[in-house]
Amino acid sequence: MCIRDRWKLATGGEITGSPVATGGVVYACSKDRCVYALDAAKGTGHSRR
Repeated sequence: MCIRDRWKLATGGEITGSPVATGGVVYACSKDRCVYALDAAKGTGHSRR
């Protein structure tokens, strides 16, 4: 099985845990104390402190 990146998003720090996906959105926390929300289909997103 080959795993490939579907999309990438620059963060201010390392992702510290497993991302969570629900309702078409992927959420991930990073060491910059932000939660990132990405559209699972498009890969676009934003952060929230």
